[in-house]
Amino acid sequence: MSRSDYVERGRRQATASKKARAAELTERNAHLPRGRAVTVGDIQAYAMPGHGKCGGRGVVGRVACSCATKRFMRAHPEVIVVREGDLLGVYWPLKISVSIEGGG
Repeated sequence: MSRSDYVERGRRQATASKKARAAELTERNAHLPRGRAVTVGDIQAYAMPGHGKCGGRGVVGRVACSCATKRFMRAHPEVIVVREGDLLGVYWPLKISVSIEGGG
């Protein structure tokens, strides 16, 4: 087998791994009742200082920067992610949403 065959096999495996991860995150915690939507302000606090894309602010235009989003998602595994359908978005679980707002 030539070196290019090994490289191509590695690329195929990496692509398959990315697709599997995306499929895994398609409906993260979908069984939990959804509370309020996660805002850009919630994510902004997780920005990397001095990040080249956002300058450490956590936003690019009106959208959360990828550096802040990735760090937020790692820090909050309980957050609900819905990537398809009419409920498209990211939400706090209902239980956490109520406690954040001070209602219980």
